[in-house]
Amino acid sequence: MRALVLALYAEGPSDARFLPPIIRRTAEHLLSTRSRVGSDLVDVLTPLVLGPEIKVRHPSQAERILAAARANDGYHGLIVHVDADGPTRERAYLERFLPGQRLAAVSLLPVCAAIVPLIPIHMSEAWMLVDAPTMLGLLGSRASAKACGLPATAREAEFDADPKATLADALRLAATTRQGRGPRELARIYGPLGEDVPLARLRLLTAYRQFEVDLLALLVDVGMAL
Repeated sequence: MRALVLALYAEGPSDARFLPPIIRRTAEHLLSTRSRVGSDLVDVLTPLVLGPEIKVRHPSQAERILAAARANDGYHGLIVHVDADGPTRERAYLERFLPGQRLAAVSLLPVCAAIVPLIPIHMSEAWMLVDAPTMLGLLGSRASAKACGLPATAREAEFDADPKATLADALRLAATTRQGRGPRELARIYGPLGEDVPLARLRLLTAYRQFEVDLLALLVDVGMAL
């Protein structure tokens, strides 16, 4: 059996908890439909998350991406998470992803050459908001999405200008309901949410669909997908 070995360089601690299961599950789904060798013959490992020491040691984003690529020489791919911090991904891609990718491409030292961007619109918390039932279930609440201030549609979630505040408000409102017996700290649900949020709901987000395209290209390049 072959193993797909990926690494993740994420912007923050919440991303480092939420995104690895999303990446693993996405790769598993792509291999289930596009595998060259049979999805049952590929073991998709949960991506290794790079530690905060990279940010401490390297002042610029491009240098951090290069350092991450050097640290993961021999891996099939490096996923670089960059929040768009706006309604489109273009500026973040051009200014905070592409320079690092180019720096790694000309490195004289061994690097992980396959670097894939993961750029949520505004921020990754928007992906956490895309399925209200999953969120409310993890919060232990039977309240409605509307009562907890959660977005009614995927588009509303993706283009929420401050999804982090929406998440915090949802946690507070869920805790005030009689059924709200879930965790009182968001940090406790990031990982479970990454495991449980339906990929079909994520696929309604433009940024997630782009990530699927980019990850599939990596799988094709390494000979695991058609």
